[in-house]
Amino acid sequence: IFNAWCAIREMAPYMWGYIFAAKVGCGLVAEIGSMRISDEIDAMEVMGVKSRSYLVGSRIVAAWIAMPFLYVVGLGIMYIGEFLTTVKMLGGVSPGGYNFIFWLYQNPQDLFFSLCKVMAMGTAIIFVGCYYGYNASGGSVGVGRNTAKSMMLNMVLIHIIGVLGTQLFWGLAPNAPIAN
Repeated sequence: IFNAWCAIREMAPYMWGYIFAAKVGCGLVAEIGSMRISDEIDAMEVMGVKSRSYLVGSRIVAAWIAMPFLYVVGLGIMYIGEFLTTVKMLGGVSPGGYNFIFWLYQNPQDLFFSLCKVMAMGTAIIFVGCYYGYNASGGSVGVGRNTAKSMMLNMVLIHIIGVLGTQLFWGLAPNAPIAN
């Protein structure tokens, strides 16, 4: 039951958020920040392009398209890892017994709620990365400082969104079949 519920409800969204913040969030700060300090954003404004809408909007749309697919692939890899650890490495249960219990407690509602948490986390990470990149100043040192600030804020936001999502979707009654 632990593998079936904790993975999809809590572990996968948090781990996905950490990885997404480190890779994508910090990458956005570095990319947009380097555009800011090399005056590329100012050049966009001179050409009449609304730089904030262009830079942030396109990244949000791209993230919304990619996030569900990336998350489902990551979740599948996590399930395989859980199976191999529980059945092959620890040997505590047979493959058939593991699969029966695991899939007995999986449901589409949990996948949908988990995906909602991930989308909210990813959207916040993109906005934070774009904000800190867009407002970078002070050369490469300033971009590095803003990258560190964005990572710290993203870690806090991941946990806030995760806790609020858990309370919103499952509340204090997760319908766990433990001790019933």
